[in-house]
Amino acid sequence: DASLQPAILGSFQRLGVLARPTEDPATACRPFDRDRTGFIVGEGAGCLILESYEHAIARGARWYAEWLGGRMLSDPSSLTQLDPHGTSLRRLLQDIAGLASCPPDYINLHGTATRPNDRVESAAVAATLGGTVREISCSSLKGGLGHLLGAAGSVELAATLLAIRDQIVPPTVNLFSIDPEIAPGINFTPRKSQQRRIDLAWKLSLGFGGHLSAACVGRLHGNGDRTKSS
Repeated sequence: DASLQPAILGSFQRLGVLARPTEDPATACRPFDRDRTGFIVGEGAGCLILESYEHAIARGARWYAEWLGGRMLSDPSSLTQLDPHGTSLRRLLQDIAGLASCPPDYINLHGTATRPNDRVESAAVAATLGGTVREISCSSLKGGLGHLLGAAGSVELAATLLAIRDQIVPPTVNLFSIDPEIAPGINFTPRKSQQRRIDLAWKLSLGFGGHLSAACVGRLHGNGDRTKSS
């Protein structure tokens, strides 16, 4: 998605969702931070190949993860805002949770650094996972990549697959002080990456028009063993 165009940037500016200028532009986008003011538009693209396990083995492919399933739902509450109660988003997360027998090790959040999105998304995650949320690593990549708009889901899913490959949780950069309105107990991996075992991961993406989507992917070992969730 190549959206660094005056008309597109102007429309987001009028919506009030762009980060305000700062002395250091690299720190302007601050997902889940108490001083967040919005996102910065970026450009990018992601391409992923999905194939059967047998086909990958036959061609000697180097795989990154196993696709365990995905879900899409609609949030009918607003064209540009999430339902403040997160009803549809919680339903989406409950459906994703049903795809595996255990909670994820890592969740790649949508995390736009807009005040309502971060609050609603974190509350939905906390409500869905309950007490286990404290054991899960989460992060948003938009503080470093910007919001890639139509390409955000594909690029961030690719980053999630690389997190599984390398067993490293990417950080939420520019998270200096968590907003007290954010649901407590969530580990947002502030500013520094964390090495940990990642066998199961979720990727969340939320779009204008009420588009909600989530993916569940798992580690697939070289000897063909499935993830711990299978």
